[in-house]
Amino acid sequence: MLVKQVIETVLEVPGLGAQIKAARQTRKESLVKLCEQAGSSRQYWYGIESESINHPLPLETLRAIVNLLNTSFEVMISD
Repeated sequence: MLVKQVIETVLEVPGLGAQIKAARQTRKESLVKLCEQAGSSRQYWYGIESESINHPLPLETLRAIVNLLNTSFEVMISD
């Protein structure tokens, strides 16, 4: 029997939502189109951009956003 362990990585990075919003606005991407491609709701995406969601952002979601916007984000991690 093969057992696979799944570890979900989550991120709480102050200012990341603002960076995502700026990247979307710079690329002039339609929020509706991005949400369809990401498989998320507009309400969730707005929550990410405004940093008002009440849980950390899953790394998988961040990767999808990076790919959809074809960009990268500056993140500082401290101990």
